[in-house]
Order: sequence, then structure tokens, then C-alpha cells
Amino acid sequence: MCINRTFIGGCGRIFFMKFKFNREKAIQIIELSDQTNSFDDSQQDLTEKAVISIKQMRRNMLNAGGKPKEIILNYLHNKNISILDVKKLEETINQRVLEYSAKNTEEKLEELFHLIQLWGGNTGRNIYVMGGGFYNNINISSYKKLVDTAMNFVNLNNLINQIHNFKQDSTNICTPFITKHTRFFSQHNKFLSWLPIYDSLLSYGLMSVWSKKHNKYIKVEKPSNPKTKKGKDELLYYWTKMIELSNELNKPLNSLERILFNHFRNDP
Repeated sequence: MCINRTFIGGCGRIFFMKFKFNREKAIQIIELSDQTNSFDDSQQDLTEKAVISIKQMRRNMLNAGGKPKEIILNYLHNKNISILDVKKLEETINQRVLEYSAKNTEEKLEELFHLIQLWGGNTGRNIYVMGGGFYNNINISSYKKLVDTAMNFVNLNNLINQIHNFKQDSTNICTPFITKHTRFFSQHNKFLSWLPIYDSLLSYGLMSVWSKKHNKYIKVEKPSNPKTKKGKDELLYYWTKMIELSNELNKPLNSLERILFNHFRNDP
């Protein structure tokens, strides 16, 4: 079997690594965070920038009407959202995911989808404002296969392939938001829990790809489409490197993700 973490061009042949992960920069950011935050907290809160983005997403979901509007009125009826409200929203999602993992029924799955989209912020608005809206963009049956795989996979390739399938079946949703969903559902995976999100902040901050045109590594400005081989390989490489970092620093993946995400959001 080929060693996926190196993305070599073939086993037993001369290879060239396609991607690079800035491990040194990641460690520097995490160590600085540990020095700055004297309190013992497994995961930082999101920042004010997240609050602004969620307010914008809230408005778009209200305008979409139907189920999204109903969700908003139930969970974030007050437009004056605070960091505490965002934290409570995250806790609500975690509880709903726990309930789903116990019963594994589709009854509350659409509600969970909308809650995670809301938490993810306004860059996920396209499924509500483009292509005829949510039901024309998202295949719920394919989404169920995705989240069930996130909870039960035993090999990262299983999840990567299901992300590929979900992207094939759905429109106007991309890698960053797909991984926001798998992030929450993978918390219950016995093999690897809390697989981190992969968005443009983290890709640009940590990932580089070899460019034949420039004959050097260049930063990944945004994650590649998971329908492509490059997109699948890129996500697998990123997750592999984050897992290695988690093991090396003895920190859970959700803590690493939040420290790095907050850093790049506040200091791009």
C-alpha cells in the first residue's frame, strides 16, 4: 500500500512531494497561545469576527424562510448575538450530535445541518441564496451517509471518499463547510475524533502546493474541490499532518484547530 501521508507518485519509485505543511509555524502559534493563556481550557472560544459572520448568516437564513428561518427563531431569536451565544450554539450542536449518534435517525438531521451552517458563518450562505435554495442544493440522503461515515470510519480514505460523493450529489457547498459538518460528527469516532475544519484561513496559513508554473511551493489560497483527486489528496495530507501535530504536542485536534483558526482569523 502507498504511504498516503507523503502523496508520492507511486510506491517504490522516485517521488516528489506535492504538498507541504508549515509545522514550525503551527508549533510557534500553539506555544505562544499556551504562554499567553494561563487558564486551563481545552478549547478557546471563537472571536468577535465569528459573531459578525454568524449575524450575517443569521440574516441570510431568515430571508431564506422555511426550515432555516424556523431554526433561527428557535435558537437565535435575538439579533444581538454575543460570544456567549455562539458558545451556547456550539454546545447545542454537540448535544444534538450526541442525540443523533445514539438514535441514528434522519428526523433531526436537517435541523442539525442548519445549525452547523449557522455556526460556520456567512461564507456558507450560497446554499440558501443560490441555485434555488437549500433543497435544490443539498442532498439530505447523501448528507446522512456523510455524517454516518464521519462517526464510524476506520480509515481516513473512507471519509475522504464520502466527502467526494457528497460533493458530487450537492451544489454550492465546498470543502470548508463540508469539513465543518464532519468536524462535529467525527467527535464520536472511536478511531479519530474532532477532525479539524479545513478552510481558506488554515490552508493559506499552513499549506503549500508545488507549482510547475512557478517552479516552487506556493501557498494554498483556498482548499481544492474534493471532487478532484488533488482536492482529495490535499485534504488527506492536511488531516494527516494535523493528526501528527496533535500526537506530537499531546493536544486534542479541536484545541489545535481553534488556536490556529483564531490566530489566522485575527492575524492573517
